[in-house]
Amino acid sequence: MAFITATTGHGGWPMSVWLTPELTPIFGGTYFPPEDKWGTPGFPFLLAKIAALWSSRRDEILLKGRGIMQLLEQGIDARLQPTEESNEGAVSDAKQDSARDWLELAFTKFEEEFDPQLGGFGGAPKFPRPVILQFLLNLYAHFSRVTASLKAQATDATPSPTSASPRLAGAPVAAAAATTLSASPKLKGSRRLSVAERNCLQTMRMCTTTLDAMHRGGLYDHLGGGFHRYSVDQFWHVPHFEKMLFDQAQLALTYAMGFQLTRIPAYAQVCRDTLAYVLRDLAHPLGGFFSAEDADSLPSVTSESKSEGAYYVWSYEEISTTLSQGDCAAGVASNATDLAVFCYAFGVRPQGNIRRESNPHGELARKNHLFQEYTLQETADHFHLPLADVANRLENARARLHGIRAARPRPHLDDKIIAAWNGLMISALAKAGGVVEEPLFIHAAQKAARFLRGSMYNTESGQLVRSWRDGSASKVGGFLSDYAFVIQGLLDLYEVDGDTTWLEWALQLQSKQDELFHDPNGGGGYFVTSTHDPSILVRLKCEEDSAEPAGNSIAAINLLRLANLVNRPEMRDRAAALITSHQFLFSNAPTALPMMLSALQFLHSPNVQVVLVTKNSPTDVPKPKDEPTRPAAAASAASEAATELQSVVLSQCFIPFKSIVHLQSDASRRFLRNKLPAVDDYQMIDNQPTAYVCQSFACQAPVTSVRELRTLLGATLPVQPFSP
Repeated sequence: MAFITATTGHGGWPMSVWLTPELTPIFGGTYFPPEDKWGTPGFPFLLAKIAALWSSRRDEILLKGRGIMQLLEQGIDARLQPTEESNEGAVSDAKQDSARDWLELAFTKFEEEFDPQLGGFGGAPKFPRPVILQFLLNLYAHFSRVTASLKAQATDATPSPTSASPRLAGAPVAAAAATTLSASPKLKGSRRLSVAERNCLQTMRMCTTTLDAMHRGGLYDHLGGGFHRYSVDQFWHVPHFEKMLFDQAQLALTYAMGFQLTRIPAYAQVCRDTLAYVLRDLAHPLGGFFSAEDADSLPSVTSESKSEGAYYVWSYEEISTTLSQGDCAAGVASNATDLAVFCYAFGVRPQGNIRRESNPHGELARKNHLFQEYTLQETADHFHLPLADVANRLENARARLHGIRAARPRPHLDDKIIAAWNGLMISALAKAGGVVEEPLFIHAAQKAARFLRGSMYNTESGQLVRSWRDGSASKVGGFLSDYAFVIQGLLDLYEVDGDTTWLEWALQLQSKQDELFHDPNGGGGYFVTSTHDPSILVRLKCEEDSAEPAGNSIAAINLLRLANLVNRPEMRDRAAALITSHQFLFSNAPTALPMMLSALQFLHSPNVQVVLVTKNSPTDVPKPKDEPTRPAAAASAASEAATELQSVVLSQCFIPFKSIVHLQSDASRRFLRNKLPAVDDYQMIDNQPTAYVCQSFACQAPVTSVRELRTLLGATLPVQPFSP
């Protein structure tokens, strides 16, 4: 694909490339029709032409192909060159002023691309781009706390020693975590405060407008949950109906993050329903997750050909027949039938609701694709009905229509289980499970992780495989994204359930990733492919966070997380070298890599760590021989207290880039004892579950109550955009 893009100026699918016997590409393109048309040569013509050229001008063609490959290598290297500072051991390479400038440049560019009326970035076709939204949500948390910090400075000319030093007991760690990037002496005062306030408001506006538009539009499946691939129009109405696992994972997590920041209930519901769709329709019984469902399907069991969206769209007559049965409770106005209420809320029309420009081939003529045209409150006001009544009616109508739809021929299921995408789903299930406090999601993440370890991991070689299907693992080894995304999933799972099995495996996979993919030259970072594949002519480094985050972006964040979790400074050094090798792109194309910019933000954020202690060290706090076993009621109370503390950390408080350490068993202490300084100094207070909030390994006084922990973390419920 890099060859196609370099020689034609654009990429895409399908892709056709002609190779020499040595696998050097010599010609290629995207779609070639079966015969000459539209000014494009047909495929048979190209076959004959290239065969003739190969016979008559072979040496010239070979020389040209090799030259293009050299240019590709040089072009890749030119953008990812090591700087004087970006070497192993240089952890302060990206100066904070530069980091702030790059983050603000990206913010400005995203603001320029943002559609303020309809949400999203750019025009049709509109992709959900969760990597952008996650970057902006992280940036919002930063902007909002900077705003609060600067406002406090503006109203208090003589701050106390406690507020001046984030390491002193009583200082709000969350506020300290937000100060590093933006607090600059030359920008203090009312001018900076005004800019910070505006950035805060605009960042949240971009996020909420887009999140609202996507889940209200046709990109979202209002009957079965989950998201389609992208919207063919600018209105988020008519999608390309394919459903991809990686979209479900990233969008579920994005809505969980949005809920954590805003406490908007709809975001939590979208997250829950999306993950419920995955567990219902994309889950293998053994624990892994399938890749996708196709866009097209048979319109009926008697149909001979498939069509796009057939499973999801409706004629008015189908909806009317389904919802008119048993319609309208006694005493309700005749115009407020279940059918009328549903059609009003979801934009259903007798002639269909799909715009002509969104249906160029006419496949969806006179069809309706559901979207939320009016909110619950707007619908209730229109029909003069109680809000609860409207909610119940719509819920019942959706369930009835979903039952009818389930009898239709389903789209084809792509039942490959891909390691990378399962890593993304483990992350989503674990983190969202913590945010919306749903144990079912966390259990599903644990089951998927066990499946990957048992079926897609070679314990002897320590290597992952790329995919698994129908009882057999692929012979293709894992790529960088497989390792990076699975490591991320394991770290997220550990921070939710505290099982050091996941942390230990993440460290093992990180070591193997370094061995197989790390580039000791060229500014560090990781190649997409392994050193063990001799067929790869040019080992590429993925430089773009697009439909999926780039492997290098997630790898950088993983390294920073591991450095904090297990006190490995050399991992931080490696992450710094990787991040700063992207300085050219930060300056010239920041919107191409929002997740790497999040890694940059992480690099320059204080190391905020929360240690949750639910079991004391047996070495330092021996149990007296005559101490009776704790009654069941006491054990239950302790478990409830631990759950409440975890809720503050996992659900109620949004602090990007914090790390969570669990000391909940003898095994967890043994594993962490030689990795974290003074691990056995962390003990329960008064035999109660206890939280320690630390910054750069300097900890504040331990707390045992939810209120105290919330105060320490600076968690305000809900966190709202700053109001001047």
